[in-house]
Amino acid sequence: MNSNVLGYPSELTQAVIDDKSLIVYRPRLNQITGSVLSTILLQQIIYWAHKSQNHFYKFMRPCNHELYKPGDSWEEELGFTRRELDGSLKSIARKFNPKRDPVPTDALVVFYTDIRRLTWYSVNWNRLNAAIEEAFIRNVQNEHYVMDNTGITYGTKRALPIKETETTTKIKQQTTLAPTLEPSSEQADREEASAAALLEKFGLPHDKASQIADKFSPAFIQKKMKEIEIKFLAGSVKNLQGYIITVFDKTPSEESLFEQERREQRDLTAKQRKEAEIIAKKKEQQEERRHQEFVSITDKLMAEANVVELRWFADWLKTECPGVYSMYRDKGLKSYIVETYYRRYLYNKYYQIDTGD
Repeated sequence: MNSNVLGYPSELTQAVIDDKSLIVYRPRLNQITGSVLSTILLQQIIYWAHKSQNHFYKFMRPCNHELYKPGDSWEEELGFTRRELDGSLKSIARKFNPKRDPVPTDALVVFYTDIRRLTWYSVNWNRLNAAIEEAFIRNVQNEHYVMDNTGITYGTKRALPIKETETTTKIKQQTTLAPTLEPSSEQADREEASAAALLEKFGLPHDKASQIADKFSPAFIQKKMKEIEIKFLAGSVKNLQGYIITVFDKTPSEESLFEQERREQRDLTAKQRKEAEIIAKKKEQQEERRHQEFVSITDKLMAEANVVELRWFADWLKTECPGVYSMYRDKGLKSYIVETYYRRYLYNKYYQIDTGD
C-alpha cells in the first residue's frame, strides 16, 4: 500500500496501539467510531496493520480457502456475529478497487479483495491521527453535571489543569470585583435547559425532563441527581429512570422543604444545630469519597475490559433493564445511562463483597 497516500502513525496513535493478546477496549474511541463493536474492530485492525507494514489480509469468517487456518478470521478472533461484523466494518471502513479507484481518504480503514479472494486491509493513518487527537486531547471537558454559571462540576472525567497566566489572573480579579447581578430571564432559560438535558442523560423522556425542570431549580435538580446516582451505584436502586421520576413526583415544592427546615431549626438549640451540621457534612464527605473510589476502580476495569466482558454485560443488562439494553444496542457506551449501568455491573462483579447473607 502506498504510504505517501495514507501516511504513518503519529506518536499519539502509536501510544494507542497495544501489542497484547488480550483485546483492550477504549471507550473514548467511540467518539470516532460511533459504537462499542466498531471500536473493538478498529483496535484490532490497528494492531494487525502495525504488525504488517499496514497491509494484511484477514478472512471474514471460517471458510475453505487454501490459506485459511482455524481461528484466522474476524468472526473467530472477535466473537462477533456476521451481522455485528458487517455493521461494524461498514461504519469505519471503505472498500475500493485498486485497479480503477483511487485510495479513499475519507475513511479510517480501506480494504479490497484480490483475485485470490483475499481481503486486504490498511489503516488511513492520516485520518486516524487527526481523529484520535480530537478524541484524546481536545475533548477533555466532561459535560456531565456541568451547568452554566453555577461553578459546579461533577462527573467521571477530569478537565486538564489550566496554567494561570497574567491574563487569567486579571480576569479572575475583575470577576471578583464585579457586582453580583440577578440572573436574566435568558440565563434562567439556559439553566433550565441544562437541567432538562441532565435528566435526559439518565434516560428520562424529553417531556418528563422538561416538566421536572419547570418545577424545580437547576441547583436543586443537580443536588438530587447526585444523591440518586450515588444510591444507584451503591446498589440500593434497581430501576434508575423509574426511581428518578418517583423521587421528583413525590418531592414537595422547594419552598415547602425550605419552610420545613426552618421550623426544624427553630426547635434545635445552637449547639444541636452545629452538631447536626457537622454530622451532615461528614456524611456528605464520606459519600463523596466512596463515589470517587468507585469511579477510580471502574475506570480501571473499563480500560481492561475485552469483548467477552462486553458480551456478558449485554446479557446481564438485557435481563436487568431491557430499556437500557435497547440504548446499548443503538449507541453502545456513548449513552451516559448505559455507562452508569456498565460501571455498576463491573464493580458488583469484581469488587462487591459477598457477606453470605
